[in-house]
Amino acid sequence: MRTESVDLAVTRDLLDGIGPFAVGLIVVALLAGAFRMGARIRRREPAPPRPEEQPKPPEGGPVPEVSEHP
Repeated sequence: MRTESVDLAVTRDLLDGIGPFAVGLIVVALLAGAFRMGARIRRREPAPPRPEEQPKPPEGGPVPEVSEHP
């Protein structure tokens, strides 16, 4: 049995396993960075209005829709 071919096969199997693992780490790092960037952007936005700041309907109830014909 030739040891050169066995060593080459082991090295290739190791690289085949490391490649997808490295790509997975890169994808996870990109997702984490996108999450952090989104959180930073969200912190800069104004807060949603409180219940007392919400618009209220008119006193007489909703205004009916009027359509005019020329």
